[in-house]
Amino acid sequence: MTQSLDGFLAAWLILSVGQAIYLTVDIAIAAEVVPDQAHAGKAMSVYQVATLLPNVGAPIVAVAVLAASGSSNYPVFFAVLAVLGLLSAVTILFVRRIR
Repeated sequence: MTQSLDGFLAAWLILSVGQAIYLTVDIAIAAEVVPDQAHAGKAMSVYQVATLLPNVGAPIVAVAVLAASGSSNYPVFFAVLAVLGLLSAVTILFVRRIR
């Protein structure tokens, strides 16, 4: 953990570059596995909704978990997030193939 602006900016830069690389590859893979290229726009809109759902759901999960386990029980909250992350990672097993 850093307390300096330089440390924050370095971490932010690394995170931003990593996220940009990941998202670029992720979108390319998603576009490749669309079953019917004639309906690629519809499939990519479903992909976008699936990408945004965690951003909407995380605050709801945070409020529910923290309210149920005590207002500052962050280890439980992060454990729930870890389990949800692992469950979401399992979904890659359902991707049939990449051309």
